[in-house]
Amino acid sequence: MKNKALCVGGIVLLLWVIVPMMSYATPVLLVRGLVTDSNGNPIDGLDVTVKNTTSPRESSKSARTGEESGPGIYSVIFFSLTGSVPEAGDEIQVTVEQDGEVLAEETYIVTDDDIIAAGAVIDIQIESIAPAPSLESVVSDSGIITGGDIVKLVGAHFQEGVSVTVGGDEILDVVFVSPTELSITIPEAAVGAAEIVVTNPDGQSATIDVQIERRIPAPSLESVASDSGIITGGDIVKLVGAHFQEGVSVTVGGDEILDVVFVSPTELSITIPEDAVGAAEIMVTNPDGQSATIDVQIERRIPAPTLNSVASDSGIITGGDIVKLVGEHFQEGVSVTVGGDEISNVVFVSPTELSITIPEAAVGAAEIVVTNPDGQSATIDVQIERRIPAPTLNSVASDSGIITGGDIVKLVGEHFQEGVSVTVGGDEISNV
Repeated sequence: MKNKALCVGGIVLLLWVIVPMMSYATPVLLVRGLVTDSNGNPIDGLDVTVKNTTSPRESSKSARTGEESGPGIYSVIFFSLTGSVPEAGDEIQVTVEQDGEVLAEETYIVTDDDIIAAGAVIDIQIESIAPAPSLESVVSDSGIITGGDIVKLVGAHFQEGVSVTVGGDEILDVVFVSPTELSITIPEAAVGAAEIVVTNPDGQSATIDVQIERRIPAPSLESVASDSGIITGGDIVKLVGAHFQEGVSVTVGGDEILDVVFVSPTELSITIPEDAVGAAEIMVTNPDGQSATIDVQIERRIPAPTLNSVASDSGIITGGDIVKLVGEHFQEGVSVTVGGDEISNVVFVSPTELSITIPEAAVGAAEIVVTNPDGQSATIDVQIERRIPAPTLNSVASDSGIITGGDIVKLVGEHFQEGVSVTVGGDEISNV
């Protein structure tokens, strides 16, 4: 008895051939085999036909792999008293099928050695036909498919060397990820209904219909502008770029910004997180998943100034007065306006005190605004009284023309006020 293995293209067919050793024995031939895939795994459910094609002993037997003899195994018996069992020189044809489709076919010639040994080892190489590919879905990160998108094709039985067309156009950058996944780039100009076809090297193919949306340009992020010229935590800043979409999201240093204001496709407004400091990446992401980034330097936030009081020597504020502004967090280079007029002679005394001169013509209610170089400011409302000119003393006149003790004299000048006081040589005069 000998056995022979048949193997080609990943399917191995192992046959045991039992032939009679004695001429008086009842003719019997057992054909038994194992069918496996290219990885050596048994394949069940395949139809196998073993046929003696030599006349007049032409006959055939059929079996199914895995049904009775074990995983991947089939067996048939030629048994006859009338000489229909194959003899030396006969041709045996072995055919493997699946659902009526021939997967493998091979022939073998029975030899004298097979007859003498009552068996033979038969090595047969059988070509197999792999399952056709299937294409189940096309997946993009944004959930919609647009020209230029890198998409994932999900299915089964993809082979290395697979080719793909989209709307009839061949895709050159097909990436074979696994037998169930491919990656391709949709052509930039593609739009509308299109058929995607996946074709394996063996010529078998699968198709799926998709809708390709018009490609929306990716956003660009060109600059980040703040009023002070520097970016600090808590600042409201303007993001300038192009192709922003309503519903855009923004992160600063990885932290999502909740108060994004969509101003236009070229401008957004956000508030930098209060505790942000140092180098950070600002990322703008449109609802379609396309994004843009820009690197910024966020400076440590300096507290805004406060303005608590305005003090004058007289207790009232009048035009021309030198007054003291009292508060906190004043910076060198601070600017001040009174009633909208810029003060040119601001004196920085300390972070809590400034000195300015009220404009001569100022009168009535006015707002004093203190603005630090970083753009942060503080205000206070004051009442500026009308300025009364200082008195002038031009001459002292007596009736005699000379001034003597006890004389009643006349003081001549301007801007005297009722309640005026007079001293002579330091002595206060009571009868002014």
